Amino acid sequence: MDLALKIQALEKLQKEIVADIPDPWLFPEHGRVKGFLGPGPLMIVAERPSTGKFCGPSDCLLYFLLEKYGATDAHLTDVIKSRGKVDEPYPADIRPWRGRAS
Repeated sequence: MDLALKIQALEKLQKEIVADIPDPWLFPEHGRVKGFLGPGPLMIVAERPSTGKFCGPSDCLLYFLLEKYGATDAHLTDVIKSRGKVDEPYPADIRPWRGRAS
């Protein structure tokens, strides 16, 4: 797929998630790292954001390593897209996130 088309598809998906998911959180662009809008061949998928705070120690380390190893265009995403609290169980109804793994 053409790079411009990938970026357009990710931007469209981002808009849909923001419109449909309560309190959504998507990896932001930071420095040279594109975050959720990264169109590169590498996809990094986490389970869910715990608090959605950025840039905590693990987020900053991830972004630092992506820059260090030249993977700034990696697509970063979570399976569950809404913020939760630390140690909170997954929502009972995960239908809103089905088909939005990217």
